[in-house]
Amino acid sequence: MKRETFDQAFEQISDGLLEDALNVYNKKRSRRQLWMRVAAVAATVAIVLTATLWQGKTPDGEIVSAPGILKVYAYDTTTGTSIKDMVRGELREGVISHPYRWTMGMNWLYGLPLTLCIEEEQLKGMEITFDVSVEVGEYWADNMNPKYNKNHNDPVADTDDIKLGKTFTVDNGETIFWIANDLYDKDAMGGKPFLEAVKAYNNKFTTRIIIKADGNIVGYAVVFIRYEDDGWFAAYLSKTIYYPLIDGGFQNVTEGYVNNEMDSEIKE
Repeated sequence: MKRETFDQAFEQISDGLLEDALNVYNKKRSRRQLWMRVAAVAATVAIVLTATLWQGKTPDGEIVSAPGILKVYAYDTTTGTSIKDMVRGELREGVISHPYRWTMGMNWLYGLPLTLCIEEEQLKGMEITFDVSVEVGEYWADNMNPKYNKNHNDPVADTDDIKLGKTFTVDNGETIFWIANDLYDKDAMGGKPFLEAVKAYNNKFTTRIIIKADGNIVGYAVVFIRYEDDGWFAAYLSKTIYYPLIDGGFQNVTEGYVNNEMDSEIKE
């Protein structure tokens, strides 16, 4: 319940209780009658508050949010030639993690690797997916993932890179790779050379992630890919939000609502 909504309701109840108390006093009724009335009103207040908290929404249908449950893992790309060998660390919201970087000069690693993962008890047994979109650059899939490569267990077989693009959906636990190919394409950047294109985006490139459970929106995350002056790119978790289930049911969260929330985060 919003604070102002609670204050208004409580003020109305308090005023009514005071008026009743004065009436009882003026009519010289017994103290027992007065306290019975007080107890009844207090019980009503408790019921209203309990019902509001139980529903998890304010009377006007406000959506309930909580700290995000998405775990975004990044990799220290200097510690190995494949993500299986690299040191992995979880990105913390609002914290820039310099060890987890990637540069175009790493020809053995075709992009900045990120693993998206959710382990939430409330969503246990549900199908978790992530709708990902990016304006600059694009993502590629792990070519050793059996979902994309039937020959993933054959070390001799060709393992072509799998392009996911700018808008796609991946499953819980998948690793995706961001690559900055747009920035090196003058035509894609309106004729701007690399450094000018980077500056035009304030040295950061946005990845939007809408989190779904059984097809229902349960959260979002905003990840910035930051360009550093020494030619490296680093991932930065700007914001992650969770819309918990209420009474075991999904809240009515729309893509329009979530996109507006992400827009607000990106503009800050």
